[in-house]
This record gives sequence, C-alpha cells and structure tokens, in this order.
Amino acid sequence: SMEDVHKHIFLPEHFHIHDLSQQYPQATMLMTHRPKNKWLQDINRFFDLKARLLTQFQINVTDYPGGADQALLDLYDNHTQEMRQFAKQNPNHALIEIEVEQDDTAQQMATIFGGDISCWPDGPLQ
Repeated sequence: SMEDVHKHIFLPEHFHIHDLSQQYPQATMLMTHRPKNKWLQDINRFFDLKARLLTQFQINVTDYPGGADQALLDLYDNHTQEMRQFAKQNPNHALIEIEVEQDDTAQQMATIFGGDISCWPDGPLQ
C-alpha cells in the first residue's frame, strides 16, 4: 500500500553500496558532513523522519541508554565509518568528504572539483 511505501527510506549508499560498486566500479563517492547534533535536530524536526530511520535500520531504542537520539547519533557515526571502511577496502573508488557547514566550503569544492571559487556558494552550504 502507499502507506507502507512512505514508511521506508531508500538509502542506496548504505543498503546497496555493493550493488552500486559493481555497476559503477570506478565511481567517486561523495560524503557530506555536518555537525551531528545539528543533523539530529533536523531529523527530529522533519515530520516522521526519526521514526522512519529507526524503522529502516531496525533499531531498538531500548538498547540505547540515551534513547532514540543516542541511537541516531550512533547511526550517524557508524554510517560514516562504514563508508570510509568500504572506500579503504575498494581503492578503485575515491572517497571525497566535504564539511558543508564550514566557512570554507566553497574553497573545498573548488579545490576538489576545479573551477573558480565563484562557481560555488559562499560560506556554509545550507
């Protein structure tokens, strides 16, 4: 049903990384970062995203002394480490990491991807 469809989140970079790697063996992986507490604030504000993430990752919040928020912060850290580990084990994939809320984000983007710094937004990406 449509109700069931809206309970799930499609996260191919997590759940289908090996399939993507087979289909695109030389792909560059781009992982964006932001302060995880700000990420969590947005997760908590965005409709039912918190519940959908907990469901999709089959997280039992009673396993976490800090409850759902701690579970999601751990998810954030674990996902980051898993992506780094995947890239390390698959050196044919370059992993580019960008801090999107730093003042020098535009400089980071210009340095990594080329082009004039004016091609990228000034300040943190929002």
